[in-house]
Amino acid sequence: MIEKCLESTASSHVSSRPASNSYQLAVVGCGPRGLYCLDSLANELQQLDQIPRLYVTVIEPCQYPGAGCTYDIRQPHHLRMNFAARHIDAWVNREDRTLQQLSLVEWMRLHHPGFADPNAFVPRAIVGEYLHHCFRLVAERLSRFAEVSLIRDKVDEIKRTEDHWRVSLSSQTLQANEVLLTIGHEGWRTTAMQEEISSERLIEGVFPICKQLNLQQVAPQAKVALRGFGLTAIDAALSLTEGRGGKFHECGNELQYEPGGWEPEIIYPYSRTGRPMLAKPSSPTLIDTVDTAIWDKWRTEILNSDLPISPSRFDACLWQPVIRAASEALTDIKGSIHSVTEVTQWFENWRLLPPEMVTNVMRQSAEIALGNRQPDAAWAIGEAWRQLYPALVKTISHGGLTNNGWTQFKLLAVEMERIAFGPSEENVRKILALIDHGMIDLTFLAQPSLTEHNGIMKISNDSITVNLDKCINAVIASPNTPATTGPIGSLLSRGSIKCIDPTLGIDIDRAGRPISEIPGDTAGLAILGRATEGCVLGNDTLSRKLHEHDRLWASGVIKRLLMIQS
Repeated sequence: MIEKCLESTASSHVSSRPASNSYQLAVVGCGPRGLYCLDSLANELQQLDQIPRLYVTVIEPCQYPGAGCTYDIRQPHHLRMNFAARHIDAWVNREDRTLQQLSLVEWMRLHHPGFADPNAFVPRAIVGEYLHHCFRLVAERLSRFAEVSLIRDKVDEIKRTEDHWRVSLSSQTLQANEVLLTIGHEGWRTTAMQEEISSERLIEGVFPICKQLNLQQVAPQAKVALRGFGLTAIDAALSLTEGRGGKFHECGNELQYEPGGWEPEIIYPYSRTGRPMLAKPSSPTLIDTVDTAIWDKWRTEILNSDLPISPSRFDACLWQPVIRAASEALTDIKGSIHSVTEVTQWFENWRLLPPEMVTNVMRQSAEIALGNRQPDAAWAIGEAWRQLYPALVKTISHGGLTNNGWTQFKLLAVEMERIAFGPSEENVRKILALIDHGMIDLTFLAQPSLTEHNGIMKISNDSITVNLDKCINAVIASPNTPATTGPIGSLLSRGSIKCIDPTLGIDIDRAGRPISEIPGDTAGLAILGRATEGCVLGNDTLSRKLHEHDRLWASGVIKRLLMIQS
């Protein structure tokens, strides 16, 4: 295994101050983002006539580099992507790739042929296998141009010292000329709960499933509150049912649930808004019937906006193109006029969605995704957002919005996550089947009261109160709330890096370099991924088409390396 070879050299060149005739790069975190950066670095090195002396140390605590914790290959297969397989490709170019550099679908045809449908939402574990396979290929290729090592550990702090970086791990300290931080979720952290619930009653996080939601943590027939109604909450609900032996059976266009006998008695999800996630269409057939000129026109409209966009221009520059594209797409696909006013009214009604309508809109979205129902305004707005999203990313990242504009955009983006970037229709139908069976109860969906007194935990609304056994926190921490003890937190606390705004991400340039008032404090540092959300849009993606940061970062590394060693 390439990892064993890398680990065998993990302490050979990193324990002392970097030598004057070498250049040492530490890559902290190696999920998909770290993998893509290493691939870009190998691509740059491959173009050089004379290879400089470079040492690359990859620091990743998870067992499978490339996959990270999100795509851990050991997780159960009922945990699936909300991104169709055809969109996942770890390599940049189709033209000059090797025979080994396969897209996910091509790779699955060889290793998991039963999952190789391009339109399928495949298990995250299989995507993890693919990403880990890609890491091994990248590590092997990078090793031709540099000395590469792998350390399986967690970084607690990084600090600038004289002309190099000191990287403090749990087991050792190493030093490097450059550090790249691609630490993603920083583990499976959750947002803090306002309610004070004892540790015996509270399960702080869903992942890893085998640890957090096992039979000891959530006993059969327990009454469970589930904080959240998004993708993580869906994973939790399926893990407590399908993951415990329950079965789903096709019944017409719907699913029926057959209990396995080890489930909780009942699951009460609750969230801040009470609004659900809508099903994402799996097949491109419906999309292909829309005239592509509609999407092209409104992408161009967004890309031609005068920057930066302030709150006063936000609606005209960003939201109206989405609404107008949605109304034109709906008109085109249905052959009858659907006005901007109609689509706008649907969105306004959506934000006031009463709890009793939740299952209706979920069911309708699943039927449309399956092709069993004509598209509606919800589908049109979601598809417009998906189609125009690359233009939004390019326009508003790196100063395209004023700070107040970003704050306004965040509110819209959170809403559009539910409409455009939801789960597969299969997972929506599974949740509906659990609701129909009575396993999931939506009585307390919107902002209930959760209390604990004298060891008894209760959930209540204006009309009913129920005693609970457990509460599961299924709300993943925001990208803009870094771990206080991690490397990002330590840099922020010292003022070495800064956020655009207290509620927004780390300010970086297009090569991932932090923009600091004291440039010397960040020389040789780069930060890519979730921590920059608010400076960069759309970090939570496996796509290599949305951003160029990894390529620009790698190019910058090579330029500095050659300058120092010339």
